[in-house]
This record gives sequence, C-alpha cells and structure tokens, in this order.
Amino acid sequence: MLPTIDSAKVTLSKAPLIYSIFNSIIITSCLVVIFDFYSLSSVSLYAIIATSTLTGFIFGCAMKYRMHLALNFSAFVTFYLLFILEILMGVSSIILTVDFFNQTTMKWPIIFVYVSTIVFSLLVGAWQKIKKLRLFSIVEIEYWKNNFSNFVDFEKHIMNPDPFKEKHNIGKTFITLIITAAMTANIPLLFYIYTGSRNSVILLLVPLFAGVFAYINLKKFGPWIICLYLLHRYELQTGRSFVNADYEKIQELRRTFFLSRWLMKDYQKP
Repeated sequence: MLPTIDSAKVTLSKAPLIYSIFNSIIITSCLVVIFDFYSLSSVSLYAIIATSTLTGFIFGCAMKYRMHLALNFSAFVTFYLLFILEILMGVSSIILTVDFFNQTTMKWPIIFVYVSTIVFSLLVGAWQKIKKLRLFSIVEIEYWKNNFSNFVDFEKHIMNPDPFKEKHNIGKTFITLIITAAMTANIPLLFYIYTGSRNSVILLLVPLFAGVFAYINLKKFGPWIICLYLLHRYELQTGRSFVNADYEKIQELRRTFFLSRWLMKDYQKP
C-alpha cells in the first residue's frame, strides 16, 4: 500500500492520467448503473463523467507532486479500494444481475443483505486483529509495536514500504479477487441454463459474490484498518507523523517532473 522508489518510477509520473481514466471508466460506469442510465438526462450523465474524471485527475496530481506517501496515503488508498471495489462495483453488479434476471422487486433486500455482509466481515476481521494484538491487555502498547517492527521504525518514525508491501499486499489480493470472481460468475449462469430457475440463480449468485469480498475483508481490509488506527493514534500521541523510508528518493524523482518547480513541496533544483 506504500509506494517504493521503484514503483514510483513506473507509476508516479502517470498518476493523473491513471486515476483520471480509472475514475472516468469504473466510477462513472458504476454510478450510471446505480442511478439508472435510462432515467438520467444527458446533463446528469456528462456531470457524472466530468466529476469522476476531474476528481481522479486532482488526486493523481496531488499524489504526483505533493503527498508524503506515508500513513495518510495508505489510509486513503485502503478506503478508496473499499469504496470502489466493494460498494460501487458490488452494488452496481448486483443491480445489473437483478435486472438481467428480471427480479427488480428483490433489488433492495439483496443490496441490504450484501452491504450488511460487507460491514460484518470488516468488523470481524478488525476484531480478530484486536485480539491478536492483545489491545485490551496490560502489555498492549509494547506488544503491538513489536508486531509492527518489521515495517515501522518507531524511534525514527519511518515506515519501510518493502516489508509493508510484502505483508499487506492488496495488489495480489485484487488479482485473486478477479480470478475468483471470473470463475464463480459462470456457476450461476450454468445453473440457470440447466434448471431454468431465475430465483435460484439470484439466491446462488449473491452469496458467492458477497463471500469473495467477505473473505478479503476478514483477511486483509478488516485487520489493516486496525493497524491504521493504531499507527494514527501513535502519531497523535507523539505529535510526529510517520515518513516513507523512500520519501527523499521520491522527492528527487519528483524534481524531474514537468511543472514540479511550481507544484511540488520543498522544490530544489535536481
């Protein structure tokens, strides 16, 4: 979740373009489905596209020139992925599925069950991490600090992105999610072909779809939210913010970007 200097060399200069395209395609598509494409006026449609694209461009520029790429960045990316993958994409996929099988009366109950499953799995994953770190014990502080020692230097307030990336690799999780979703998406369609029951397909598809995200929440997002909270609380207690171990190298890279003289913090000639 934290960029290293190697990953920054590949993606940082293209961040405004990447997030603009991602937002304009993914977020726009999901919002159009949620708000019903056929009921939207052309003005509303263009407004959604423009807002999504502009938001992605602004975030990409901030990431490219100004962000410290440490704890706050990791927190933003975590909740950004949760919102995009599990809320927007999840709800819009359910709506498309329900409409495809002509079961519109079941739409809101299914969405309610799906969102409840997502929230519950996040809470369970967070609670498992709380128990593992012994947060309610006498040795709470030293124990969880020792647990984070592989990627956080508490004395220097430095976060090392290499072991951090290895231990909390959401990228691999995303790939696993895509593969699993692609495989399970065929099961309900085959079920429908051989049984002809649309209601049964809906009852089969939603648990499969929610189950994939619930597993990710239990193993990744839920526990990591607790980690973010503990590190943020430590920042507030000490009055110092954590710094990416590769931050100075990333700053040197930023100084080579076009417009860096006017847009980046602490600009110095490369």
